[in-house]
Amino acid sequence: MDSIFNEAFDASVEQLPDLPRKNGVSSTNTVFHDGHIYMVGGHDGTAATSNVLIYDFESAQWTQGPSMPVLLQGMALVSHMDKIYSLGGYDISFNRVDDVHVLDTQSNTWSTGVDLTVAKQHGAAFSDGTKIYYVGGDQAHQASDFDRDDIYSMNPDVDGSWTLVQQKLTYLYADGTYVYTGGKFYLMGSEQLTERRKITVYDPVGRSTSALASLPADSRQAVAFGF
Repeated sequence: MDSIFNEAFDASVEQLPDLPRKNGVSSTNTVFHDGHIYMVGGHDGTAATSNVLIYDFESAQWTQGPSMPVLLQGMALVSHMDKIYSLGGYDISFNRVDDVHVLDTQSNTWSTGVDLTVAKQHGAAFSDGTKIYYVGGDQAHQASDFDRDDIYSMNPDVDGSWTLVQQKLTYLYADGTYVYTGGKFYLMGSEQLTERRKITVYDPVGRSTSALASLPADSRQAVAFGF
């Protein structure tokens, strides 16, 4: 993974069916879960939405999923066991929230989890198979915004409460790119101009962070995947 920019691999591009909606959507998030892509919430050009769209690779079709109980955008999504977790975000009035909403993909129903410690949007999230982690995020603080550089974790099978596990990353992270692969969590870029080429790696076993060589170009709101 350290040679991410030098390693060549065979790839092809395939056009998927268009989203089943007239208008586009921004500030949404997607997650791959059990052979499907889940696209949750976002802004439809007018306001935040509660929309859930599901893409099935076998049928090559989009279907409508169970709507969220609230209107949200800018959340972090993570797949864990048979559930999808929506963490933070901001509401229809652009107020950041500490909400945790949980979609049970077996029953197609939403429930509420334990709130984040503070209201944040555009953070990153991953699961190591046992715990769920929330990284960074843009936090509202009185009249100004500031990005976070901490990591919290929670175990859904225990009490679901959030615990601080890492006080400092190698840079402030919000609204960048992230991927969990090879047992490590990679954060790339950010919304802040001075942070858009930075990469940090978090090891949840050793609870350690390290910086990699900078990205070759500024990055924000890109997509990454592990293989």
